[in-house]
Amino acid sequence: MNARETRRLVKRQYNAIFFAFVLIFALIALHFYLRPEAGPKEGLYKIDYVSDGDTLIVDIEGEKKFVRLIGIDCPESVHPDETKNTPEGKLAAEHTRELAAGHSCYLEYDSVTIDDYGRTLAYVWLDDGTFLNEQILADGYAELLTIPPNVRYSNRFQKAYHQAREEGKGLFQKN
Repeated sequence: MNARETRRLVKRQYNAIFFAFVLIFALIALHFYLRPEAGPKEGLYKIDYVSDGDTLIVDIEGEKKFVRLIGIDCPESVHPDETKNTPEGKLAAEHTRELAAGHSCYLEYDSVTIDDYGRTLAYVWLDDGTFLNEQILADGYAELLTIPPNVRYSNRFQKAYHQAREEGKGLFQKN
């Protein structure tokens, strides 16, 4: 084999290795960015109480747990510092109570399942099929709160939020 043939062979091998790395990188990217819409759900759990607009107390196997709804942020209504509680927070909490009253729920988890305050982080599906996190946004009672890596439904949430704002729903009503 002469020098020219050796260079061609080496070039082909480098190209094959480069292509393999690109393919592996693409597969890894697809794994993280094109995750399936719905993950496994756990439940059916009784909603014991609505603490505020974005936090429920759920009876999980006999233990009362605070469940923080992923992807949304409602104004404060039960903050220990009373000056942080707002009339809008009370409206958001009441709206969530109306949606969740008498329901049990399924919990769907994302990458991070516990927040810095020890609350369970979840997407909440009511027993009638309502996706609670999204419904609160669609009704205009929450702001978006996207905290990676918990972003499974962020596109759906953005759409619901922007539509509620455009239509002046809930807290976005124009006076």
